[in-house]
Amino acid sequence: MSSKKKRRTKPGSGPIPWLPVFGLLFAITLVAYWNSFGAPLVFDDLLTIQRNAGVRFGEFDWNLLAGRSVLYLTFTLNYVLAGQEVWSYHLINFLLHVLNGLLIFLVAERIIGRIETSPRRSRVYAALAAALFLLHPVQTESVTYVSSRSELLSTFFYLLGFLTFVCWPVQRVGLLCSLAVAVPYFFGLGSKETVITLPATIFLYDFLFLSGAQFRPLLSRWRFYLTYIVGAIGAIYYLLTGPLRGSVGSGLNGHLNNWHYFLTQLRVMVRYVRLVFFPVGLNQFFGNPFERLRLERQCNR
Repeated sequence: MSSKKKRRTKPGSGPIPWLPVFGLLFAITLVAYWNSFGAPLVFDDLLTIQRNAGVRFGEFDWNLLAGRSVLYLTFTLNYVLAGQEVWSYHLINFLLHVLNGLLIFLVAERIIGRIETSPRRSRVYAALAAALFLLHPVQTESVTYVSSRSELLSTFFYLLGFLTFVCWPVQRVGLLCSLAVAVPYFFGLGSKETVITLPATIFLYDFLFLSGAQFRPLLSRWRFYLTYIVGAIGAIYYLLTGPLRGSVGSGLNGHLNNWHYFLTQLRVMVRYVRLVFFPVGLNQFFGNPFERLRLERQCNR
């Protein structure tokens, strides 16, 4: 008989099982968005879906950096499934939002677990973070406005790439890890260009949590970052000199040049940051006259 005594775990001190947590997160999100499945196609939906021959026949540009082909592919699958019946589009948006919440939970649990000794508390805090993400009013547009699926898709691939790095063994972070992260990163760029900031987020996480706010450990993982430094420089140059240069401000028929359009977006960014902490006064236009003019012209076409 072994002389070693088994360590007994106190009742209720172990982590909460994943399945009840995921079920609860799904249930509260369904309650919050149950009445959105019948919302009609509006504003940009009319061009991106209803009048878009590429969506109806699958004949769109497969340039992932310029055409958001991953996004339009999902719209095409919706069209094949149910035509232009809005419930199918809202269902996919809802499921993507729930998946993003679960990814937030997994990422939060890994990060909180680095500073919290109790696995049970780590899981509770991670669940609360996911619930805040899923139920925050600022998410309403992304979930209920069909064209904002670009936000949901890009967030999904963003979090998937970030979670890949977070779960990767620190001692093995190198070229293979960069290729693993590059897969969701690639598809994220085909959803929305904002995913381009993923390497910067990984760098910040590495610096704060893995490297102890020191640059020397970061240098040991130079093989991982070299891939994204070269890729980011090329992608930024391509976007600024190509697709974005031709699209920024063009929705107002040339009434706004690129620089003035950029200045209007600063005001929008400040407003969205405020809405994260103080989600009051929500409306369709947020007081931006240029966006209002663009949407009005969109509807009158």
